Amino acid sequence: MRSSVRYVVAGIITIMLWGCTTQYSYQRVELYGYEERRLADNTFHVWVEVRDNTPLNYEGQLTLRRCAELALEKGSRYFVLLTKENRQSVFREVDEASLRRVFRGNVVRFLPNNEGVLDSQDAVSVIQKTNAMVKGRISSKARRALVKLGRGTPEGIISTSQAPAAEEQAGIVYSEYFEFNEPILDGQVRMHLLITLGRERVPPLWRFTSRPFVTDGRISKSARAEGIAEEVYEIYFTNLGDMSITFSQMELQARPFGRIELSPAPMVLGPKQYIKTDPIVSIGSIHQPSEKEFSFRYSYAGETEEIVGVARRLRVDELK
Repeated sequence: MRSSVRYVVAGIITIMLWGCTTQYSYQRVELYGYEERRLADNTFHVWVEVRDNTPLNYEGQLTLRRCAELALEKGSRYFVLLTKENRQSVFREVDEASLRRVFRGNVVRFLPNNEGVLDSQDAVSVIQKTNAMVKGRISSKARRALVKLGRGTPEGIISTSQAPAAEEQAGIVYSEYFEFNEPILDGQVRMHLLITLGRERVPPLWRFTSRPFVTDGRISKSARAEGIAEEVYEIYFTNLGDMSITFSQMELQARPFGRIELSPAPMVLGPKQYIKTDPIVSIGSIHQPSEKEFSFRYSYAGETEEIVGVARRLRVDELK
C-alpha cells in the first residue's frame, strides 16, 4: 500500500487507554476500503487502502475525508491528526496486529473547537473539498451532522467545494436542478437543457440494469442514504422563427454516460413549436459541482455542428 500523506501537529499528546478499545472495522466503498479503531472517546486510528489504479495523490485525501466524516459522526466539527512521533504514546496497550499498523494511516483526535490547536482541520471544509473525488459519497451520520450545522438539507444537498468561497461562507444551498438555456443556430432555435437529480423526472416504468448501487432495478435505500441519486437529462428545443427546421444525427455527451444518440430519426421543428427529447437516465450524486460541462452535436442543412456548453446548478432561492 502506498504511504499516506502525513499531517504535522506540534506538541506531545499522551492519551491514557482504559481497556475500552474496539477491534478494527473494515468497510469497502467504490474507490477504497478503510479500517478504523477507537482508541479513546475522542481518538481513532484510521487506515485507508486504495485500489491499485487509484491516483497516487488520492490516498492521503481519502484518509483525510474519512477522518472528517468520523469527526462529524462523533459530534465534532474540528479534528487534528497526530504526528508519527506522537502515535506511540496513543497505543499503550495494543495487540500485535494493531502495533504493526501504528505507523500506517492516521490517528485522529476530535476537538471541541479549533482554538489554540496548530494544524486543526475543519471537517465541513474537508468534506466539501473532497466531494468530487468520491462522487459525493458520504456516510448517512455525517450527512445528518452537516444538516445540523446548516451545510445541507435532509436530502443531502450541500454547497460543494467547486462553489466559490464567498458562496460557501454565505451558506448557499443548491437545488437538484442544472440548466442551460441559450439560443443556437444564429438565434433561430432556443436550446433548454434541464438536468434533474433524484426521482422527479424518471419515467414511471424505468428500471436500471445491473449496476453498482442498484437493487431490483432501482437505486437501493442504502445508496440513496449516501447521496446516490438518479440524474436525468432532457432537452427542449423551441423554434423561434417562421420556418420549419430539421435536425438529424443528434448526440449528447456528458460525464455520467459518455456520448449517446438522442434520436435515430430526424427531428422536425415547425414554426413557433417546441419538442422535448426523451429523458436520458443515469446514476449520479446529489453532491456535485455547481457547473456541469456537456457537448451537443447535430447535423443541420448538411453541416455538422457542435455546441460545448455548461449547465449551471440552480440555487434554491432561484427556483420559481
